[in-house]
Amino acid sequence: MRETYSMVTTDELFSKEVQIKPVKELIEGSVLLKELRIRENLSQDAFAARIQEIQANISRMENGKKPITKSVAK
Repeated sequence: MRETYSMVTTDELFSKEVQIKPVKELIEGSVLLKELRIRENLSQDAFAARIQEIQANISRMENGKKPITKSVAK
C-alpha cells in the first residue's frame, strides 16, 4: 500500500531521488518530520536518542538542509 504525505510519498523517502528533489519538496518532508516530533512532545535531543540519530542531523533534516535518511523515515 502506498501512503502519500503532502508532496512526498513514502516511496520517494526511501529512494535516492529524494536527494535531487527540488528544495520545496525537501522542506515539505522536513515539516512533516518536525510535526511528528512535536506531536510526540519530544525535543530534538529526545527524538534523536529514540531513533539513534544525532541531534544535529535531526536539526538539519527539519530545516531542509539534509535529506531525510532512510532510518529516520522508518
